This record gives sequence, C-alpha cells and structure tokens, in this order.
Amino acid sequence: MVRDQLTELMRVEGELRRADLSGLDSAELRRAISRVSMTIDGLSATRARLANLAANSAAWADSGASSPAAFVADQASISPGQARRELELGRALEVAPELADVPHSNAAHVAKVAEHPAFAAHGAALVEKAAITDPKEMRAEVERWKAFHDPVEDAADADALRSRRSLKFSDRADGMVGIEGALDPECGAQVRATLEHLARYHRLDDSGRIHEQRMADALFDLCSAFNAGTVTGGRERPTLVVEVSEESLSRRSNARARSHNGSTLTAEAARRLACDSGLHRLITGPGSVPLDMGRRERTVSPQVFLALAARDGGCIFPGCDRPPGWCQAHHIIHWECGGPTDVENLVVLCHHHHHLVHEGGWLMHGPAGSLTILRPDGEFHWQRGDGAHMGTGAAMVSELFPDDREDPDDPDDREDPDDPDDPDDREDPDDPDDPDDPDDPDDREDPDDPDGSRRWDGDRRRFADAAAAGGGP
Repeated sequence: MVRDQLTELMRVEGELRRADLSGLDSAELRRAISRVSMTIDGLSATRARLANLAANSAAWADSGASSPAAFVADQASISPGQARRELELGRALEVAPELADVPHSNAAHVAKVAEHPAFAAHGAALVEKAAITDPKEMRAEVERWKAFHDPVEDAADADALRSRRSLKFSDRADGMVGIEGALDPECGAQVRATLEHLARYHRLDDSGRIHEQRMADALFDLCSAFNAGTVTGGRERPTLVVEVSEESLSRRSNARARSHNGSTLTAEAARRLACDSGLHRLITGPGSVPLDMGRRERTVSPQVFLALAARDGGCIFPGCDRPPGWCQAHHIIHWECGGPTDVENLVVLCHHHHHLVHEGGWLMHGPAGSLTILRPDGEFHWQRGDGAHMGTGAAMVSELFPDDREDPDDPDDREDPDDPDDPDDREDPDDPDDPDDPDDPDDREDPDDPDGSRRWDGDRRRFADAAAAGGGP
C-alpha cells in the first residue's frame, strides 16, 4: 500500500515538475503556491515519521552510519543539524500526531517541548495555537510555555544561551573587515535598538544608502563618538519596547517578556531593564494610560502606538517583516468616516502596505483582533487568527538614554520619520464634525449595537461601495 502511494507520488511530482506553469493567472499562482506549500509541510511531517522509524530500527546501523542523525542526513541530503531536528519532530509526532496538520516551521518549534513532562497534560493548547499562529510568533509562544511550566530549566537555558555570545573580526581578502558574532536576546535587543535609533536619523537623506549600510554607519558613528570622548556610557535614549506582565515585574511570576522584534527575554532580564526604564501601561483601568480615545482624538498617542507595537510586532500585513519603528498606525475605519482612535480600530502598517490600503484599493474589515484583509477585487486574502498577539499586562519601555525621550503627553511628538506629511498625523481643519461635540452619535454607544458590530459591517460596506465607484477610502 505505502509502496504504491510512494510510486504514485513520485509520478505526480515528476509531471508537476515538468509542467508548463506560465499560463497561471495571479489567483491561480496564489492558490498553487499555497497548495504546494501545504503539500511540502505534509511530506515534511511524513519524512520526520520515517526518520523516527529508522532511528528505532536496525535500518540506520545496517547502513554503516555512525548514528541515526548521520543516517537521515545521508539519505535525505540534509545537514546533520537538520537531521537532528527531523528526528526531534518525528518523536513529537508520536506524542502529538496532530502536529502533522500544522505548518512545518510551527511543528518544529512545538517539537522542542513535546517530550517535556508537562506536555501530555498541557500541550494540546500549544498544538492548537500552532495551527493558527504566524511562524514568527510561534517560537516566542513555545518559549513562554516552557518558562511557565519549567522556570528552573528556562533560567538554565537562558544562562546557556548567554554563554554562547561571541563577536570576532577578520580581515577579508578584498580589504573589508568581516564581523561575525551572536548576541543573547537581551544584549541583541539593546544593540539593535541603539543602532536602528541612530540609523533612523539618516533615513530621509539623499545618499541612497540601504538599511544595512546605514546600520554599519551607525556603528561607526557610535564608536567614533566614543573615541572622541563624546559618548561615555551616555544617556541618549532610543526606545526599546518590552512587553512584560505585572506579575513578572512584581516577582509573582516568571513568565517571559517579549520585545517588539519578536524575541523573548527572561523575567529577570525584564526586571533588570526595568531598573532604568520608563514604564508605560498598555491596558485600561485605574491609573492606566487610556488606550481608547474614541472620536475626540485623531492622532495616535505615543502610548497607544506602543500598545499597537506590542500587539502587532510590526506591519500586520501577512508576510511583511517591517518592525514597528518603520511603520505607522492605520485606522481600519477611517477617522474621517467615523472611525474611532481605539486599539481595536488601529493596526500597524509599513509605508508600502499603508499605501496599498489607502491608494491601492485593498480593504480591511475589523476589528483588529479578527482583522480580515480583502484584495482590490474583493477576494479574501487573509484573516487574523486567535494567535494574534496582544499585550495583557504592562509594556516596559526601556529608554536606554533620556535626552531623546519623547513627551508622552504630546500627541505631535510621535511624528513618523518616514512620512512627516502623513495626513493621519494632522487634524483636518476643514472637517465639519466637531471632535469634541458631546452630541456626536459616534461618541455614544448604540444601545442596539453594544459591541459595535453593526457599525463595523456598515462602514466596511460603505468603503467597498466607495472603492467600487472609484473613490476609495
């Protein structure tokens, strides 16, 4: 049976490999890439199961291999490290067969904890989350799961990770100086935030430098300033956003914190950063900075943008890796069409995708927690799943140097360096609606629509009608 299936698989794969793909239109290309990717994920799970079977049989020893990993690496033409990960996934599939139905990259992350004693009783939720979570978020989810169920081992893992830090220079044959290294998550987050902060000052110049060149120049500028005696452990602060629960800060929990670039930090590292940081609460409640400003404010405040950065982790558009510092806040229901400046009506978009939504005819249907993106032709493109990240405690803004600190009470102090003329950052002087009008129906809750769903749907249809008529949102 299996032999026949493998023979048929090879036949179909051979035909597809030789097929003429040039006649596929855009929609067919999208579907084809998605289906082929799903097939590859399924076959990857099958290969992991086969590798695990070989490791538990005489097959690897009979081949003369020195280990199961060496056998799998040879038979699959992959590296020894990848072979070990295949074996790890194969063992995980024995414990949780449903992992075969989730994206391969997410299954590989879950496989790292599948043999943990707590997984049998508490792993089901993690597997369910793996089916809907963006791959760039899944590693953090697994790390948080492990920290919760085994804080002692999590701390040991963090120490082991830090012990692997390194930085070395080499003289290349072309005269350039090569830099190679690896930093632990805490150090990496601070170094990255500092260099990106310095590089950001030059993003609007006319030099034509790409991001990597500006980052290299930022490192040179920082070292030059230090050598000139103008930087001595100074206090000019870029902003590093770290989301951490109140329980972790108060030592009632060891849950991991999460930086805006997706990496996680141990609770102790977060507490250490908090010793010299500005703290901004990102939840509503007594004493909290309010996140929902309703119709009274169009401009997104620094505190709200921090909440969006913690939730979205960067541009929300699927497949985009632009970090929050390169992005702007976007009103799902546009402010001038009655949309409030609330976190559920706001998402983070990079300049390119912001342009697609405003000028390219792409539609967004909120609220943000279950955001749906529609293509200009009305075809479904993507929907945000339950795996979407949203802060639930406090976000710690570690401002590494205080002289450049933004005024949290000044809504104009969060100007987008990429687009200082962004109309979303200006009050429209010609807007006939008074944002402070207490009689504005948009500022009152509809007793027949307490959750706002009618307004979301109605405005979405209004935007779709406008786009169809050529007006666009």
